[in-house]
Amino acid sequence: MNRYPISETVNLDLTIEAAGVGQTGETPTVVIQRLSDSYYYDDQLASGSRFAAAYADNAMSEVDATNLAGLYRYQFPHTEDTTASELFLVRYINTGGNAKLVDETIAFGPLRTAATLDLCNLYGTVLDLNGAADANKPVYVTIIPNTILTTGSKPGISVDRLETFTDINGGFSIDILRSLVVRLQIPSMGYDAKITIPDQASANFADL
Repeated sequence: MNRYPISETVNLDLTIEAAGVGQTGETPTVVIQRLSDSYYYDDQLASGSRFAAAYADNAMSEVDATNLAGLYRYQFPHTEDTTASELFLVRYINTGGNAKLVDETIAFGPLRTAATLDLCNLYGTVLDLNGAADANKPVYVTIIPNTILTTGSKPGISVDRLETFTDINGGFSIDILRSLVVRLQIPSMGYDAKITIPDQASANFADL
């Protein structure tokens, strides 16, 4: 079942073909029934009152008979549903030699979104023994215990350890889930410590 944002105008598409070839010149229609009260959408009625108890079908149009032969479309504006209902039954009908009958249910409402992870960008600068920027040096972050959640935006992500390398200015940054306890290792400067990732957007390792 397809789901769309409330009040969106939805393209209802039907493909009519025979032996794998799109058919032009067909006259399909679409029936749209609001499931909350079984009313039908009729685009011949006045705007704002296009749902009624009487059965109605609506003419579909060819999208592009030359380049998209066989594709027919009807644009259904959910704004015409003054009850802001969620579910609708859609029936596509084509009669004649290329008869077709297709049903589907569509829904309107808030779209589900992926959960947002609370990440902290751990960053810092690695220096050599002379205090100069140390480029292309590895930085390791091992999750304790061996679980890991990151954005995946940084290089070298493994099952239980993050790995990145310093840039030409000696800098590095890694996105890590907040409040995790990790082991941070920077071999080139002999740094090896157990730290807790703070509950904030970013943190310099030198401050932890």
